[in-house]
Amino acid sequence: MSELPPLTSFSEEQRQKAMDKYWLIAPYLNQEKPLKAIAEETGITKRTLHNWINKYNHFGLRGLIRKGRTDSGDFKVENNVLEEIKNLIFNHRRNSVSSIHRKICEVCKKKNWKQPSYYQVYSISKSLSPSLKKLAYEGNKEYKNKYDLIYRREANYPNEIWQADHTLLDIIVLNEKGKPERPWLTIILDDYSRAIAGYYLSFESPTAINTSLVLHQAIWKKGNRDWPIWVFLPIPPKRWNKEYLTERLGKYSLNIAYSVSDITFNWANS
Repeated sequence: MSELPPLTSFSEEQRQKAMDKYWLIAPYLNQEKPLKAIAEETGITKRTLHNWINKYNHFGLRGLIRKGRTDSGDFKVENNVLEEIKNLIFNHRRNSVSSIHRKICEVCKKKNWKQPSYYQVYSISKSLSPSLKKLAYEGNKEYKNKYDLIYRREANYPNEIWQADHTLLDIIVLNEKGKPERPWLTIILDDYSRAIAGYYLSFESPTAINTSLVLHQAIWKKGNRDWPIWVFLPIPPKRWNKEYLTERLGKYSLNIAYSVSDITFNWANS
């Protein structure tokens, strides 16, 4: 026999299928079961099992890797049998492949269908995606929790999207009463540049008021020239007044549950 390429040259799926074959012939290799018993349990012919054993003895797991075929994915069972096998798998979560094989054989006898082999049932079970099994076994909610992608918005330019976050710092400082305590840090982060637009440090747990104060700081120009991040308001300067901004920001403040009337606007002399 010619030398086969190393295991690393094969895909993860091919290596897994080779391991599946190995576990079927392992009882014979370990002298735990005769080949006839394995053939009867699995429905795989002794000739096929002998072929796997010879290839394994010569090449190890590499010999159990099957070359790709044009009919890959075709389990050579009738469509009605295939659908019945899938239904049994989805509706009998705790049943083994052997149990599913017995059940489908009983159905086939009653309906005069050609009975599938154990290996065909095993291959069909392996081909079903874990996400479909999750949906069938645990319902739509558990499926969404594990497999649904979370839609994440990404900013295309600075100040398009800001993120607010709170964290309890891993430091101990003295509070206003002179007692050691861990402070809370609230920040507003620009999603595009990852620059910090505003922050607030407090011993109080995060509140809507604290978040509004950070937002207020983030919007306006900073006194520090090394901190050049603020929001340019695309409105004529003559409308830059407290009443206008309070009205405009008030509409958006409903989303984070704070009142703009609690914010003090600091107006620079122009």
